[in-house]
Amino acid sequence: MNGPLRFCLHWALLWVCLSQAKALDAPVSPDAIPEVGALLDFLESVRGKYVLSGQQETVDWFGTGNNPEFPYILDKTGQVPAVRGFDFMFMSDDRNTTQRVGERAIEWSEAGGIVTICFHWFAGRPREAFYTNSTDFNLIEALKAGTRDNEEFIREMDEVAEELKKLRDAGVPVLWRPFHECNGGWFWWGAKGPEAFKQAWVFMFDRFVEVHGLTNLVWCYNPTAQSGALEAWYPGDDYVDIISLDTYPPTGTHAPFAAEYQRFRDFRDGRKIVGMSENGSIPDPDEMFRTGAYWAWFCTWNGDFTTDGIVNPVDFLSRVYHHPRVLTRDELQTIRPRLDLPPSIVMPPVAAAVSPGDAVSFGVVASGSPPLAYQWFRDGVEMFGQSAPNLSLGPASVEDAVTYRVRVSNANGSMMSDAVALSVGGEPLPESRLVNLSTRAFAGTRGDAMIAGLVVGGAGAKQLLIRAVGPGLPFSVAGVVEDPVLRLTTPGGTLLASNDDWSSDPDETVRLQEAFAESGAFPLELGSRDAAVLTQVPPGPYTIIVRGVAETVGKVLIEVYDMETGSGARLVNLSTRARVGSGEGVVILGYVVQGGTATDVLIRAVGPTLGEPPFALAGTLADPLLRLRRLDGTILASNAPWDDDPVAADRVNEAGAQVSAFPLLPGKEDAALVFPNASGVLTAVANSPGDGTGITLVEVYEVP
Repeated sequence: MNGPLRFCLHWALLWVCLSQAKALDAPVSPDAIPEVGALLDFLESVRGKYVLSGQQETVDWFGTGNNPEFPYILDKTGQVPAVRGFDFMFMSDDRNTTQRVGERAIEWSEAGGIVTICFHWFAGRPREAFYTNSTDFNLIEALKAGTRDNEEFIREMDEVAEELKKLRDAGVPVLWRPFHECNGGWFWWGAKGPEAFKQAWVFMFDRFVEVHGLTNLVWCYNPTAQSGALEAWYPGDDYVDIISLDTYPPTGTHAPFAAEYQRFRDFRDGRKIVGMSENGSIPDPDEMFRTGAYWAWFCTWNGDFTTDGIVNPVDFLSRVYHHPRVLTRDELQTIRPRLDLPPSIVMPPVAAAVSPGDAVSFGVVASGSPPLAYQWFRDGVEMFGQSAPNLSLGPASVEDAVTYRVRVSNANGSMMSDAVALSVGGEPLPESRLVNLSTRAFAGTRGDAMIAGLVVGGAGAKQLLIRAVGPGLPFSVAGVVEDPVLRLTTPGGTLLASNDDWSSDPDETVRLQEAFAESGAFPLELGSRDAAVLTQVPPGPYTIIVRGVAETVGKVLIEVYDMETGSGARLVNLSTRARVGSGEGVVILGYVVQGGTATDVLIRAVGPTLGEPPFALAGTLADPLLRLRRLDGTILASNAPWDDDPVAADRVNEAGAQVSAFPLLPGKEDAALVFPNASGVLTAVANSPGDGTGITLVEVYEVP
């Protein structure tokens, strides 16, 4: 990898590791599909100018009688609402398989409308109950692992997640409104008070995002207008995109609820969009805009609220739907920005040079509205059957020394990569290389999540085995994350692979077990909640994020294994950002070098430099100590601070420049050393020599 490119990759990787502050207007789902951000931007762009019309559909057991309100509105007004409300009411009942909520919501979105979904959740006994007084389902018990209510809670949540995946795969953003009217007490999810509710919200968020990869949800928090409820029941800025209110004023009135709007909008200083997620009488549009009640949308409840001609009389309904500041579905086509995104190549194929007989592969990472299709070309000619993101050629021969490129397509267009050359028969690849990198540290919540940065250098694609091990750690390590979730992304946040519970898929379990054996990784027990992925990536920087399900915390081991040690691509860097302290708060970084040629390795534990511009990161460790040791515990080298020895400091600076690592500041208590190492296994331990704790970046680089 050339110097300028390596420099750009390392800096991009560094910013991913360090920058955890997220703009509060941004989607809270990590790696949210582009349509989510576009929808939020659109809703904010119309604030104070328009309100979107909306209508909740009738819930029908068979999924065939959900539509009486919409023909009625069309007949009386000639218009179609912009927003359609769906309900998963019967989805958690395994006797019902005919709802087709996902399919119908996709159809609505494809026709130009916006989708919002709530969940009148049947739970407990009797089954057909969501009201507190009609079920024995206990939310506090549901949050305890292994209870009957917990098993039902997870099972039914997972059933709904499968339906929501249909919309994700179709690129449909969803205004997702779970646990609505939370503080009212009439639904079981609000019967046990705000703390249990907030735990349930976070539990669902983590399971939907980390386990199911639901990146298409816009999370809508929905308390009542009761004084103090908005604040007491709020799950937190990291879990909420939109705040909404349900209103049912007396029949014959059409109040705009201006005071409630202002209170909800001011609650987060205007940083969260505010909507009217349910209403009986529609608020009068003239009064809304006169009083500053700038609700993003309204959504009239189903049945008589719409069709009896009394709650919303026909003349009033017609005036609303023809109001110049009320948007209907057809008007979204000209006002809403285009949400269907053409493909874009995030990381293109990279030229490769190999020896005859070596395995060689190319890879591409692309983004855009799914589904994406791939087609590889050899010297400009389509390659039959090569329609995956990665192209593997097997043992290379001189006949393979031509150019390769890939076309990425979706319904909105296509993009062709530049052609890259394969050279066969040049200089042999260096014998020694990093074949395994690992790091063990404490994985906390949100800002203290365990984040590792990985760089693949060289040319061609690289197959990697990546694991996040908690309960499977050997030697009975105490205080582990019992259920880690692993995500691999690009620096820009594009999700490449994720896993929770490595052996949950029988076919993938066999592949992973074979990879464990081939790489020399210690085995994991079937059924353990450790995470693992086997994936192929092109050269470039990547981010590994590990958290515990439902925000559990503890120690986690991240491991990266090179599954193709004979290919042109190679592991060149692993960086881990974690909270470091003394005792059990140490970070342990291990690496394995394979081959006979000596390879210098640069190892750093950076804290104080991160606290200074341009990073200015708060809460860094003031005086990290770094020690390099063998597996038997023999200490080979140690360092703190990094520039106490001028000769060693010069070597650290020289090696840092070679790998394009950011410079350490003179006089700071960071730790760093360069160690010449042939084949073998070594570990670097970073900790605090005192009682201090703080954020530290622990890095290992292969030095050319």
